[in-house]
Amino acid sequence: MTNFFLDLINLEFFVLLLVFTISIILKLKPLQLMLLIFHVITIFLLNDVLFDSSYMGDQKRYLEAAKSVRLFQQPADGFVNSVGISGFLFSIFPIPFMISIQSLSMINFIIYLLLFFYLKKQNIFTYGSEIFYLLYPSLLLYSSVGLREMLILTFMIIVVYQFLVKDKYIFSVICSLPLIFLKPQNFLIINMCSTIFFFFKKGDSNKKIGILFLIILAFFGLKNLILSRFTIPAGFGFIDVINNYRNYMFFEDTRSYVEGYIPINNFFDLFYQGAIGSFYMLLKPFPWQSSNPLQLVQSIENIIILFLMIFLVLKPINFKTLRLKANYLKMMIIISMSIYGMVVFNFGSASRYRFGFIVVFFIFYSYLLNKNRINLLKYKSINPNI
Repeated sequence: MTNFFLDLINLEFFVLLLVFTISIILKLKPLQLMLLIFHVITIFLLNDVLFDSSYMGDQKRYLEAAKSVRLFQQPADGFVNSVGISGFLFSIFPIPFMISIQSLSMINFIIYLLLFFYLKKQNIFTYGSEIFYLLYPSLLLYSSVGLREMLILTFMIIVVYQFLVKDKYIFSVICSLPLIFLKPQNFLIINMCSTIFFFFKKGDSNKKIGILFLIILAFFGLKNLILSRFTIPAGFGFIDVINNYRNYMFFEDTRSYVEGYIPINNFFDLFYQGAIGSFYMLLKPFPWQSSNPLQLVQSIENIIILFLMIFLVLKPINFKTLRLKANYLKMMIIISMSIYGMVVFNFGSASRYRFGFIVVFFIFYSYLLNKNRINLLKYKSINPNI
């Protein structure tokens, strides 16, 4: 009961105050304000109400890490890992009391709110992407629980914003460094896409240096990702490394090393599994695979998201620079879904892993389409006969 009252203080004197302050600054419409308030209520309707908090067991680890840091103690898992770094980042938010999973969930909502404010003030949102941000069920879920997904999403948005919008390539790499500890897979995927992007970009006198820098960092991310999981036996080839990682992830998701696991045998099999995996990664669980209401909602959401993505991708982009940037986002989705599709076997894990990439894709692809529309109007005003 004490925790409940302390969380009410967190809610009233910090969270709601921030909601109303931002709504005044941004001059939000009543419906937008109502959606944000509903979002706040959701924090108290998920853990230990709609599902047991043990369903997302890592929440307690992040909470204990954040509490330890606030007491100037080292977290049980140490600092140099995803739990320790997440706990440190959660602890620095000036929420008065860090006493429950709901406290941590409120911090994630604050991150969600600050991202909304930032994207709105930077004119990144379009009408469609703003609606998406406010209504996307997975974003509602992960900003209302005590996991690290909102921290990961924050750095992903900052990196892509610096890379695509501001054209600050090296700075975007620097901004991606926290992902090495929070989510090394995402660090690797984003910088891999950035490296490929440079091969198709003309000009830029620092191109070779930028590519070399990105390759080194991508390699570091790959090394950190693989070696943090397991020791690779001497003489292992590329396919063996992937199978070793898949086997590790399969056991982590299913607690079985044998049943249902199919190894990759060659490079053709690798590309085949990547293609099939990307499709499944975007859509699983299918409706008939859903074992609870949450999975059914995720299944319906996945189908809608796929159609929305196709709708956006089919829209023409007339300017070469914007097309190149749009291809960067397409590549990020394809590579991320292919890689995760080969190694993720659990529905809950699939939802968490794809969530950040989908949010980034919708926000920035919509931004590029809007930029294309504005540029086209300017071009036609200068050349009225075209």
